[in-house]
Amino acid sequence: MNKIVDNSTLTAAPVSLGALQGVGVPQDQAEDGGAVFKSVAPHASNADDAKGLNGEARVALSGWLAEQCQRSGSAYKRTRLHGDALQRQTIALLSLEVALFPEIDWDERLDALHIDRAHITSKHKMCKAVAATFGLDSKADNLVEARQAGKMIDRLALTVEWLANQIRSMTPAQLKAVTFDDQGVKQLVALLMSVGGITKASDLQRGINNGRGKVIIDRFAGAVKRADKGKAVLRKRDGLAEGADIPISITVTVGNKQVPFEVPQSLVESIKGQIYEDAYEVSPIANMLGELVEVGSVVAHREQTLAAGSLGADPEMYAGSRQFVLRPDQSILISSITPTDSCGPVVVARPKVAIVDPWPAGFCRLSSEGWSFAEANLLDADRRKYFDASIMASANTACAASIELITSVAGIEKARSYSVDVLPIASGLASYPLEFTLDKFSPEFEFAVSREDLKAWGALLPSRVSNRHKIELMSVGGGLSLLLGSHDFYPSHVTKVTDDEEVLFAPGILLSVLRMLVLLPLTDSDVEFEADPVGGMHIRFATEAADYELYIPAIMERGPKAHSRDLRPIPVA
Repeated sequence: MNKIVDNSTLTAAPVSLGALQGVGVPQDQAEDGGAVFKSVAPHASNADDAKGLNGEARVALSGWLAEQCQRSGSAYKRTRLHGDALQRQTIALLSLEVALFPEIDWDERLDALHIDRAHITSKHKMCKAVAATFGLDSKADNLVEARQAGKMIDRLALTVEWLANQIRSMTPAQLKAVTFDDQGVKQLVALLMSVGGITKASDLQRGINNGRGKVIIDRFAGAVKRADKGKAVLRKRDGLAEGADIPISITVTVGNKQVPFEVPQSLVESIKGQIYEDAYEVSPIANMLGELVEVGSVVAHREQTLAAGSLGADPEMYAGSRQFVLRPDQSILISSITPTDSCGPVVVARPKVAIVDPWPAGFCRLSSEGWSFAEANLLDADRRKYFDASIMASANTACAASIELITSVAGIEKARSYSVDVLPIASGLASYPLEFTLDKFSPEFEFAVSREDLKAWGALLPSRVSNRHKIELMSVGGGLSLLLGSHDFYPSHVTKVTDDEEVLFAPGILLSVLRMLVLLPLTDSDVEFEADPVGGMHIRFATEAADYELYIPAIMERGPKAHSRDLRPIPVA
C-alpha cells in the first residue's frame, strides 16, 4: 500500500524560486527551502526506469513519490502563495505520480486526510488527486475557504491532467531526462511554463476535453482548397495541361437518353465551383478512420474502473475502455476492456483500405488519444473532406507506425496535424479488450434486411427505450418480430426461425446499432442477422471501405448481465 502522509503532520518553510532552481542541496538545508526531494528514490533514478518496475519495487517507488508529492502539497497549503514556484513544483510532482502510477486509490488518500469525497463537485479526472495532494476540503466550515478550495480543485485538476498527458506521450529518451531529483522537476516545470503556466495549461486541457481535440474548420478556405484539388483531378483525367480551362457541358435526361442542354454562361459560372469540389475525392485513409469511429460509436466508452494491477505498464491504454485493436489477421477489433458479463457490442472490421503498411505482426492498437481525435474530427462524414491522411514512420520508437492527419484549413491555426499512433499491446496485462468467437454460436433466427428496409426502420425507431423494457426478438406465426419499445418490426428475407424462442437484449444497445446501420453508407447487399438465445446477435454488413461483423451479447432473463460464452480476451502472447 502506498504510504499516506497526513498534511497536518508536516511542517515546511516558504520555498523561494531561487531555492527551487538549485540542484543537489544538502539534506540539512531542506527546511530552509532547499531540495525538492528529501531522500533518494528507491529502485529507479528516472521516469523511464520507473516504467519497468514491478512488484515490491514498484510499490516502494510509488510510496516514495507519494510522500514527496504530499510534502510539497502540504508546504504549498501552508505558504498560501497561490501561483508561486511551490505550486508549480507540486503540480509537476503530482503529474508525474499520476502518469507513472494510474492505479493509485485517491479515495483512500482522501479518507486518510478526512476529506469528504461527496463534497468534491468537480467532474475533472484529476480532481481527487488535487484535493488529496493539496489538502483541499470544499466542505470547510469557512464558506470563503470552501469556495476557494472548490475553484482551485477545478482549475488545478485540468493542469495536472494536461501535464500528465504530456509525460505519458514522452519518448524513452525524454523520460530519462525526468530524473527523480530537482533537475527532473525543473524539466517538468519548464514544460508547464512553455505553454504559459498553470492557467494556460488548464485552458488548453479544458478545450481538449470540451471538444475532444475538435479542429475548427474554415469552410470557405476548405471549399477553395477542394475546388483547386478537384480541378487537378479533372485535368489529369482529361489529359489537360496544368492551368488549362476545363470545358463544362450540361446534359439532361429525357426518358433513357441524355440530351445536351444550353444554359446561360452565368449559370455555369455559378455552379462550376461545386462541380470542381465534387470532383475532389476524400482521402481513403481519413474516410476509413472516420468510418471506423462511426461504427465503433456503438461500443460504449467509459473511464476505467477496474483495478489496474499490471495495467500500470500501459497507462495510455488504461485511460479508457473502448479500444481499436489491429489483429495479426489484418482485421480491426473494436471492443472494450470490461468484464465479460457486462460487455456491450464487439465489432470486427476488415478494411479494404490499408491504414498502416506494413501491417504489424502482433496485436497493436490505436492510441486512445489518437482515436479520440479521429472521432472528434472524422465522425461527421462531411468533415472528412477537410483532412488528408498518410502512413508515417513514427518518431516515437515505442510505436509500430503512425497515421498522420493534417488539415490546411484550420480556422485559427491555419494548419493542424495530428499523429494517430499504432502502439503494440504488451503481454502480461491484467485485462485485455474482448473479442467474440462463433465456435459455439448456434443461431435460432437467421434473416436479412435490405438497405431500404433499414431506412424504413430508421423512420420508426423510438428516440429512446425505457430501462424497464427489454428488447425482444421472437418468432410470430412462422415469421419474425423485433419488439423495440412499443414498435414491432418485421424483417424481410427470413431464412430460419425456431418457434417459441426469444432473444433478449439490454435496453438501448440494439437501438444504437440500428441507428448506426441506418446512417452508414452501406453497399447494396443485405444486412445479415443471426441470433442465438444464449449467445447473442451476430450481424454482417458492408460498405465500400470495409466488411464488418458485429456481435451483441444477449442478456440473461433474470438479470441485466450479458451472456459471456462467446466472449474472450484477445490472446496476446
